[in-house]
Amino acid sequence: MRGYPRDEVVSQPASTAAERALYAELCAARDRVASLESTVETLNRSLGQLAISTDRVTDIADRLARSNDDLRARAARRTMLEWFNAAIADLATRQQLAYQDSVIRLDERVAAYHRGQGTAISERIRSLVAGAEICRRNPSGLSEWIRSEQTDWKQRLADPTVASLVEPAQLHTRDGWIAEVGTHLQCLDELVALTENTPGLSTPTRSTTKRQQSPP
Repeated sequence: MRGYPRDEVVSQPASTAAERALYAELCAARDRVASLESTVETLNRSLGQLAISTDRVTDIADRLARSNDDLRARAARRTMLEWFNAAIADLATRQQLAYQDSVIRLDERVAAYHRGQGTAISERIRSLVAGAEICRRNPSGLSEWIRSEQTDWKQRLADPTVASLVEPAQLHTRDGWIAEVGTHLQCLDELVALTENTPGLSTPTRSTTKRQQSPP
């Protein structure tokens, strides 16, 4: 009978230590749960912000689509002179950028490419200015002018040494020239399509223009 109280006194510290260890684990588990809850809350906020951003992007895309539709509708209503004026203004901007790149580019090959591109753009501007003048003075002669330009620029594309202002030995300069010549032929094809929708103008024969690959 006397041993029972002693056994109880001896076993009590062990029981308290186990409880403390269990309590410590419980506290650690609660901390982990709190941390996970905080992480989940942060993720939920991030997902909410992402949803808002996605909605904004979708809204912007919708506005851009409507703007593109409006631009296409306006382009369909443009007169021939408006087309020429817009094309010339765009080329003037691109020419300035090409010449800037030909100066600031550290890579000589890239600079040479932009030199050739800028030279070709100058010729393209002259071409479209002449076309705009014909359109103003004698619209009925526009189709003949388009056919003549297509022949001339196809020759420039097939043989850059003919009627070009670049040195054939300068490959990268020639590449820039050729790329821009191909673009101008596509521009002339666009002009053919525009004449098809313009009453009172004869339509030149539509040609299939393939962009020539630049040599390696």
